[in-house]
Amino acid sequence: ALEEILCELEGAEALVMDLRFNGGGRDGHSLAILSRLVAERTLAWTKEARSGPGWTPQASRYVEPSQGRRWTKPIYVLTSGLTASAAETFALGLSARPGVVFVGEPSAGIFSDMLPRRLPNGWIATLSNERYRGPDGSRPEGLGIRPGVEAPMDPALAAAGRDPALDAVMRLEAERRRGGRP
Repeated sequence: ALEEILCELEGAEALVMDLRFNGGGRDGHSLAILSRLVAERTLAWTKEARSGPGWTPQASRYVEPSQGRRWTKPIYVLTSGLTASAAETFALGLSARPGVVFVGEPSAGIFSDMLPRRLPNGWIATLSNERYRGPDGSRPEGLGIRPGVEAPMDPALAAAGRDPALDAVMRLEAERRRGGRP
């Protein structure tokens, strides 16, 4: 599906990825999508897990560029407090890529995979036992990924058909096309 989507987007100048209402999924899926968005081997994140009174050694996750079609043009990533878990690891993996601008609100700050344990009554309880670091060494756990351009979600504006985050992206993209940043 990504091959088809990227083929259809071939003439586009920038991509908007809306993660504002994405509560997560699986890190493996994040890495598969990220492989279509990087030009070279890129550190996505490191993580360590609670082990007894300490932590396991840090494990680094790298993204290898896909052999298929890839997106190398600018990307705008929309985030909110509802962006969580694997959606955040995906955003974390994009944070080291050139040409990415985060717009919106800070993400939820809940990155850990779940450690499942079966209870004596048969129920399964899970525990978040990991902490992540961004490619730059930052620890976003509990803080979230901070957007470079803040654009809060506003239900009243949404009801009126307006989206401050998309408006901000349109302004940023117009500026980029005129030769400014981002």
